[in-house]
Amino acid sequence: MAVTDRTQRIGWFVPLRLGSFIILFAVVVFWMRYPQFLHFYLMLYSVATLALVVLLALQRRLRVTRAIAIVTAVQFLTELALESGIIYATGNVNSPFSALFILTIVAAALAYRLVGTLIVASLVSLAYTFIIWLGLTSTADPEFSLQALGTIFSARDGVFYAIFLHILIFYLVAFISGYLAERLK
Repeated sequence: MAVTDRTQRIGWFVPLRLGSFIILFAVVVFWMRYPQFLHFYLMLYSVATLALVVLLALQRRLRVTRAIAIVTAVQFLTELALESGIIYATGNVNSPFSALFILTIVAAALAYRLVGTLIVASLVSLAYTFIIWLGLTSTADPEFSLQALGTIFSARDGVFYAIFLHILIFYLVAFISGYLAERLK
């Protein structure tokens, strides 16, 4: 019963998922001019989005509830990877596209309710922190990596506060959207 309930909940948020796909596709192709390092992630995300739509269309005829759950999770993970690549390439901590993570968190609330939303918010926070850390390390030298970590966690540095503020926003959106999704249930 729980899997069938989840499938019915997933079915009505297809326009939001397709809207997210269109936004990410437009950012990668038109804004960023389709950079080479995002080809794989964009193709994987496109296939996952198409597979989700096809499976949702076939759910009344076939028993595909497990497949829908798996494809939904794969779509969220590939969306996180694609958004991380976009943020890494467009200014790191100063990227105007960090709000894309919020769309992912809200969509997760529609699919997974409060607990799943908090898990997705944790993944988003880890991905965001890792991307900022990766952007601050200019070489593969471990000394620079330690220097970048020191820069991030320095009490007087704006980078630490920017990361902290983003993580707070991610969790605040997760709690609010997850709570509202539970109330809608």
